[in-house]
Amino acid sequence: MLGKLVRNYLVMAVILFVTDWLLPNVSFGYPIGNNFTFAAFWQHLPTLLLVALVLTILSVVARPTLKILGAPINFLTLGLFGVLVNMLFFWLAVYLVPSFSITALSIGSLNLNLFFSYAAVAIVFGFVQGLLALLI
Repeated sequence: MLGKLVRNYLVMAVILFVTDWLLPNVSFGYPIGNNFTFAAFWQHLPTLLLVALVLTILSVVARPTLKILGAPINFLTLGLFGVLVNMLFFWLAVYLVPSFSITALSIGSLNLNLFFSYAAVAIVFGFVQGLLALLI
């Protein structure tokens, strides 16, 4: 049980690292808009690990209940309810960890509001999570 929890925590940290690397609007304490550097990453690694801990706890405690209660909605929306659950978890993580932030995303000349920025982070997070699940 504890080994599985530690494994989930480490996988969550790797997924957060890849999501941070792919999306410029995710920050673990360094200024938004700067290019990703490993020096900044090592400096802000404790924040990443704290966010991974928060998301792991939320996934272990709240996700099973939300899956059961949201099964009909998930069926009707063809799985998009899972993206909303991930968006909620990221919002809670931003709220609980002050140095973690998700800001509005700009794609070329298109500026997304915060809701769609959270959706983009949740989608990329889910994609990386699924890809990593195939590899492990």
